[in-house]
Amino acid sequence: MGNKYRSKSKAQAASELLAEAAQICEANGIEYFLAPTLVKRAVDGLDYDMFFLPPSVFMTVDNVVRFIETVEKSGREGRSLDYLGNNSEYVGFNVSYVNTDTTYIDIARGLDFSKYGISVAIHVLRDDIKNRIPAFVETGVDENSALVDISGKGSWKKKVVEKGVASAKTVIGKNFNRKLFDYYVKQFSSAPGSERVFVKTFKSRRRYFDRDIFRDKTTIDFSGRSYTVPKDIDAYLEGYYGTNAKNTEIKEFRISSALISTVIPYQEYLESMKEAGIPIEGLFEQNNEIRESIAANRDVIYAVNTVNDTAHMSEDRMRLYKDLHPRMDEIRRLHAEGDYEKLTEIFTEYNDLARYYVNRDLTLCPDEELFDILCDIMERRGATGRVAKMRKNLAEHHKRPLIGRSGQQGQYGDSK
Repeated sequence: MGNKYRSKSKAQAASELLAEAAQICEANGIEYFLAPTLVKRAVDGLDYDMFFLPPSVFMTVDNVVRFIETVEKSGREGRSLDYLGNNSEYVGFNVSYVNTDTTYIDIARGLDFSKYGISVAIHVLRDDIKNRIPAFVETGVDENSALVDISGKGSWKKKVVEKGVASAKTVIGKNFNRKLFDYYVKQFSSAPGSERVFVKTFKSRRRYFDRDIFRDKTTIDFSGRSYTVPKDIDAYLEGYYGTNAKNTEIKEFRISSALISTVIPYQEYLESMKEAGIPIEGLFEQNNEIRESIAANRDVIYAVNTVNDTAHMSEDRMRLYKDLHPRMDEIRRLHAEGDYEKLTEIFTEYNDLARYYVNRDLTLCPDEELFDILCDIMERRGATGRVAKMRKNLAEHHKRPLIGRSGQQGQYGDSK
């Protein structure tokens, strides 16, 4: 199916959330910097859709804390935070600002998240402290996460810390990550005079920057909006990509292990996965096996594909309803008059989409009345077998309209 059948792109949805996070910062005096990965795309003039990656910003420890407090105080519907302080399975000293009305499930990196929406990653600019214990603790947490196997490799100090972290998590329980977040906040803001600062993401090396480059600021345009960046952009990019930053080639985005929907709330998506017989936990557990042996996991792959198709169909279902519902008086009149030539014209896109989904054993139904009229049109054109299959596969709850239940927008729309 072409892009015309899709709702807003992943890049557009991500850009809107990034702009929202920046607005929160600017309105509350919270300093942030657009991450080098996005600055590089802006400098090179790359199309964000083609060269997509989840957006991110950098903030110092104190500004991260203020951002958390501001967002949690606002209590905005459809937005949430995911980080060590509120998720006992989270890994890494960073924060995710999540649009919970969307879905972004990274199968290769998922068990540590509790909210699977498109998000803005807030990476913490940390002081370059001399105390090495926090670094050992962070390594121990990484190695004890559910995302990796403890290999037993490394120095004796590393092994001791890994075992110590495992023991602490067992003893302290769900409060371990909250205490760990507070520990990181204290430790990584304890050397404000250090010449360097750094960021670190899960299982990655540290990336160091001279502290001075963050003193002078400017802005850069990215995806239709201006964002704060260090004035010395070259030094900023070199701190992240190395001395050959200008010649570093950015690869095009490829969906390898991500399930993405820009309009389906992740909770609805997870429910669809459950109904398809593959809860999210099972998908993560079997990810490595799928990579190793596709033939042995055809049922799993089929279930995942079905979930993807179902999610896309839900997007199309919502959009078609919004397009056709305002014309219901005209559609009913044309149907009563038997003007199937005009009805066929109005239902062109719905007809094309319905044919696409029925070939995937799914039935697209914005509501029962529209569905029945489409079936009538198709039957008059001789597609009786296709109509029979569509009626057989129609989910009962899809007969209900998306809009107008209890005076609110439907299950995937924006509540007023």
